[in-house]
Amino acid sequence: MSIVNVKSEMLKNIKMVVPPVLGMSVVLGLFNATEWTLATIYPKVALSFGMAVMGCIFGLFALFVGLKITNQMQSVMAGWLAGLGIGFSGIAFMLWFFANPVN
Repeated sequence: MSIVNVKSEMLKNIKMVVPPVLGMSVVLGLFNATEWTLATIYPKVALSFGMAVMGCIFGLFALFVGLKITNQMQSVMAGWLAGLGIGFSGIAFMLWFFANPVN
């Protein structure tokens, strides 16, 4: 017996969450540029979009692990904790990966 349907939950989140996150990352990259030239806009949008893609990948992976653990252990709390652990490790990786060293 499964508590949640993993496939439908994943598809629902891919359709409803990922497009707005990616779209907003482009908008944030545009408004983070210092001036409105392609040379200054492109790097900001590319970095913002890259962060959003990586965040979506880690978020969907955390959701997948949480849903699988929920079904395996028949416990929603165990699934939440498993997804939370994966999510925090994804955030820690992104903080390390996108860190700018200060001299």
